[in-house]
Amino acid sequence: AYVLAELLKALQYLHSLGYIQVHVRADRLAVTADGRVKLLAPPETHVGVPPARRMAAVPRTYWTAPETATRQGLDQASDMWSVGCVALELAELVPPY
Repeated sequence: AYVLAELLKALQYLHSLGYIQVHVRADRLAVTADGRVKLLAPPETHVGVPPARRMAAVPRTYWTAPETATRQGLDQASDMWSVGCVALELAELVPPY
């Protein structure tokens, strides 16, 4: 729960700046010795980028939001789908689906 809460704070910050992370996965998270959670991947794209150009990189299928998989574009909701997949992965200790 703590890791997910910290991940959501990080995404809230990125989203407030207009960025979309895209590559949200458990293997891209690190917990430091003092308990801080870090996201190890830079944001993939900015909301200001035209939707057609946001499809440059498609994330791995286990964590991919439906709109990303069907090439209908990325938005900040895509990151929230991936957070749900990370929650399943952390709970079950295997990649989702």
